[in-house]
Amino acid sequence: MKSLHAYLEQFSDKEKAQEKKHVLIVHSNARTADAIASHFPHPIECTVVTKGRLVLGLVEISKPDAIILDTQIQDIYYLQLCIMLRYHHNAANIPILIVSKNAGLLEKYRCIEAGASDFLSMTNPTHIIAKRVQNVLASV
Repeated sequence: MKSLHAYLEQFSDKEKAQEKKHVLIVHSNARTADAIASHFPHPIECTVVTKGRLVLGLVEISKPDAIILDTQIQDIYYLQLCIMLRYHHNAANIPILIVSKNAGLLEKYRCIEAGASDFLSMTNPTHIIAKRVQNVLASV
């Protein structure tokens, strides 16, 4: 896993940034986020942040190819962040995959209504979550 500083430095070379796929993982639990990130193959780079308020700044600096957003982040309401990303000029078309321990039908509906591309249950093993994101990356 790369540090936030290393992630931002790589975008000084725009050509290099276009060659690789990047996934931004916004999760309340760094250990779980690292577990998800560990399942991505080498060409896909992951950046993990535990604070939702950092996401808009990161998207402003560098456009990730996909965002995994946890419903349990503490510093901003995840649905509000999802809506803000949908209206952000650099993030409007980035797939947002929301992960949650609560997989109720109403919760799923709210996520999709807020602009999420997909809703994944955290009851899935982390390698399945990573594979679902890889499938999304293959289609963008």
